[in-house]
Amino acid sequence: MTGTEFADILRDARLLSGGAPQYEWVRAWKTARGIPLCAAAEQAADAAGQDELLALWLRSFAQAVRGQYTIRAAEFAHAADEAAQALRRSGADTFADAVHGSRHARTFSAWCTAVCACGLPDAQKQIFLPWLCAMRARYVQE
Repeated sequence: MTGTEFADILRDARLLSGGAPQYEWVRAWKTARGIPLCAAAEQAADAAGQDELLALWLRSFAQAVRGQYTIRAAEFAHAADEAAQALRRSGADTFADAVHGSRHARTFSAWCTAVCACGLPDAQKQIFLPWLCAMRARYVQE
């Protein structure tokens, strides 16, 4: 995954979110093409604000991928697991557990499928499902 792909996934997630407020910031978010993954993640975290679970997830993910220009699926799964630990303190245990259970995935598609299969509670679906669906759609033929 490159920074451009990461940014595109967030833009696709906004379209799939049905106008959920967690994704409203994406409308105005501008990223340059060819940006490193770590920079795109940091910019997304900054743009997402401070209050929402999605913002917390993005900040934690940005920390986990700091210094990386691109990331392979297995590395992504481990970075996502590291980032999900911050969500436990905010009550998103189900999502964090799903991400932890998917930490051995070898493809992006397998990772998304495994996380989605865990059955997120409705409150977490609104936040994370658009992003997961956008990511799975991008990598479905992986």
